[in-house]
This record gives sequence, C-alpha cells and structure tokens, in this order.
Amino acid sequence: MAILRVYKRNSTFMDVADLVNQISSLGLIDALQNYYNKPVEKKPKA
Repeated sequence: MAILRVYKRNSTFMDVADLVNQISSLGLIDALQNYYNKPVEKKPKA
C-alpha cells in the first residue's frame, strides 16, 4: 500500500555552501532533516 508524505520546509535559513558541506559530511537524508519538518504521512483512500 502506498503512503503519501508531505514535507514542509521549516524557517531555518539555508546557505547553499553550508548545505553542501552538511550533505558531504552527514549524508543527504540527515542534512535535509535540519531544514525540513517531519513529513505528514497518510494512507490514501482506495
């Protein structure tokens, strides 16, 4: 079954150079967690 995830960016300022450094050191998923809130998950109705 599919899960719909909606991500909303939080108000943290994002400098591109800092983002690139964080991605290279932490990995993509961990770096993006600093700039996005946890997703809202819903199961779509059939």
